[in-house]
Amino acid sequence: MAYDAGERNIGELRARLWGGMLRTKGSITDGEGNRLASIDVPNSLYDYHITDTEGCQWFRFRKGWVPLVMGEKFKESESLTVSFHPDFPEESRYVSLGIIAYFLTTLRKE
Repeated sequence: MAYDAGERNIGELRARLWGGMLRTKGSITDGEGNRLASIDVPNSLYDYHITDTEGCQWFRFRKGWVPLVMGEKFKESESLTVSFHPDFPEESRYVSLGIIAYFLTTLRKE
């Protein structure tokens, strides 16, 4: 679950692992339980994106891939990058960061 500064539930991830770590499927809902996006992430948790029910990409997550411009500043090859559309709402960005944190903790358990 993701909460805003007033401790109001702004989103929730409901996901299941299918076939171990072969695929993660689920949905993202808002605080009222309305479905915002479907999740169907392939086995690579190092490069994935989430797209909402209207086909708009929420974010793209990559690990171990750094754009050339960023590579000049950050030499670490395992750097994490998250790309949002410029018009993506701030509240949805918080929910997205919670999803990324969930997948990162899932990776550490492997």
